[in-house]
Amino acid sequence: MCRRPGLDPDAAAAADAHLRAAGFAPSWVRADLLDLWDSGYRGLAAHLAGAVSA
Repeated sequence: MCRRPGLDPDAAAAADAHLRAAGFAPSWVRADLLDLWDSGYRGLAAHLAGAVSA
């Protein structure tokens, strides 16, 4: 089975902050949010998921 590399939580948070500061609303892929959740970064995953739905 082929699996893509996991998302780096620090990079995800930095990318989200950078894009929002530039006036963009990033669109997170559900698989990436689940990877963050499963990796123990539940607060970040919840924050990003909430930002997407807001």
